[in-house]
Amino acid sequence: MGKDNFLLPKGKYRSIQHMNDDEAGKLFKAVYCYAVTGEPDTREIFGDRFLCTAFEEIKDYIDSNEERYKERCEVNRENGKKGGRPPKIEE
Repeated sequence: MGKDNFLLPKGKYRSIQHMNDDEAGKLFKAVYCYAVTGEPDTREIFGDRFLCTAFEEIKDYIDSNEERYKERCEVNRENGKKGGRPPKIEE
């Protein structure tokens, strides 16, 4: 993955607010591992449909956000090749 951070939307809080600390911790570790490595480490959540579903929702959001980031970087790269904004002419 290309950047040094990842975002989690506030709306996903509903997915985890009823989890106990153990479940939320397992989910957080799986999400963080995915965000850092690009590969899900689902050993901790494997077999728990509730945690797997929550993970997939968050994973999809991370993937979508990463794709938008890459698209923005490409647009910025192309704009940079054009030389940037022309200097202001002071009158």
